[in-house]
Amino acid sequence: MVSNPLKKLILYRNQRNVFHRLGEFSVENKTLFKAQVVLSGCDKPETCSIVVGEGSVVFGTIYFQRQGAFLRIGRNTFIGESELIISTGITVGNNVLISRGCLLQDHDAHSREAALRRDDLRVFMEGREHDWAHYWTNVKRSPIVIEDDAWIGARAIILKGVTIGHGAVVGAGAVVTRGVSPSATAVGNPASEIG
Repeated sequence: MVSNPLKKLILYRNQRNVFHRLGEFSVENKTLFKAQVVLSGCDKPETCSIVVGEGSVVFGTIYFQRQGAFLRIGRNTFIGESELIISTGITVGNNVLISRGCLLQDHDAHSREAALRRDDLRVFMEGREHDWAHYWTNVKRSPIVIEDDAWIGARAIILKGVTIGHGAVVGAGAVVTRGVSPSATAVGNPASEIG
């Protein structure tokens, strides 16, 4: 992959208006990247990366929430005004269409245990540093993979650990909690395959 050397390191502003650097930002020729990149809990942004293949168009907001998080997007792929919330990684193949208003999130965001999440809001509101190493040990997370030629309809939600198979279609508004077979169509909440 040939990367644009002028964009090897990208500057962006996090919630506290502090400038940080991504470890890698690689965009192929003939690519439009107009997404906002936000740090939220990632204490080592230089370990995070974005790689976008030739001819792709990327809009929306990308949240890196943990060190080492990555976003890999193949060639000729479109991502509309959507949110990608990443603690591990999201991989999107070639010739994929992701409509506007979608949410891809590779983790549960908080512990499922009430006692472990009680202080989350208070820590945030007080601007205190969270013990992120301890925090993430109690949050389930798993990468998302969207294989080549898939189509994700508007306002669909793709959750942690899901693989959308080659050529699969996810209907508008679907909530995908488990994998979708290649060439299948999945709709509903929770999404189930209909074809």
